[in-house]
Amino acid sequence: MAAIPKFDEPNLQALSDVLGDTSTGLTGSEIESRISLSELLETEPLQQGLAELIAYLQLGCDVFRIVVDESRQEFIHWEATALFGEKLLRSARLPQVIFVR
Repeated sequence: MAAIPKFDEPNLQALSDVLGDTSTGLTGSEIESRISLSELLETEPLQQGLAELIAYLQLGCDVFRIVVDESRQEFIHWEATALFGEKLLRSARLPQVIFVR
């Protein structure tokens, strides 16, 4: 039986740093910090592929909540390494995921 590969937890510190950044330009009723999953992954690309993407989708804590906007789609892309070392571009299409503080 093959061993289940281990992967690192998503970078919660990076998410917390981005949500704590008040330079987002939001004003008035948009004062709460927010970032979409695709925006977060532009600054912190996936290192563990699909497993890490799924972990981000399962996040939630006292510091932020997850909002899913099914009226918008986003494409998430990451690079994977095949068995013999060749690089592969992988992608997933999903409803927009927004982390809100």
